[in-house]
Amino acid sequence: MRGDLAEAGFRVTSVRAESLLSERAVVRDPLVGWLDAAACRVALASMGYDLLAIARP
Repeated sequence: MRGDLAEAGFRVTSVRAESLLSERAVVRDPLVGWLDAAACRVALASMGYDLLAIARP
């Protein structure tokens, strides 16, 4: 992802896991959603089911 964004002219400032589980699993149970959010704080981006990239032109 970093390479693709850089090739498109963006400077990537961060990439992190936005979720470790599917959206369906996270929204079905509030406790699962809370646990997923807590785990994302310490998880490597490569472990993410969804990724969040912050990039600037």
